[in-house]
Amino acid sequence: MCSDYSYSGKFGIGEDLREQPQPGEQPSTPQNQNSFVAPGTPQGKKIEKILKNPLFKDSANAGRLAIALACNVFFGSDILARSSLGGSHGKYRTLEEGKLVEIEAIVVKLYRHKDPDVLWTKCREAIGKKCQALRKRSGWSGTD
Repeated sequence: MCSDYSYSGKFGIGEDLREQPQPGEQPSTPQNQNSFVAPGTPQGKKIEKILKNPLFKDSANAGRLAIALACNVFFGSDILARSSLGGSHGKYRTLEEGKLVEIEAIVVKLYRHKDPDVLWTKCREAIGKKCQALRKRSGWSGTD
């Protein structure tokens, strides 16, 4: 199953990982810039909760962040178990590109100091491996 990456350790859960807006400036978050997920919706709240996790403050955990978003917000473990990034010879469904773009926007925005192409490649590989692991764990062999 997908973990929700809940954390309540010594760093506290209320820490916001993004830069704070200057006085009079509109807050800049992935959710309010041409997003599929509106702030205040259940999905928007899930994203905010995930982004507050101190584990994701370090860009070394970008792949884990992408997995957390894919599992808990955009797809769910049942869909990931029956899908792949590329559709694998018609055997598995291809993950919806719009949702992958949304995950990419969140990750690249959060770790904007890193090369976005390298970062997203790492995230796609992590999501692909999670799909494989969930398929293996569930025993699902393909074709709905």
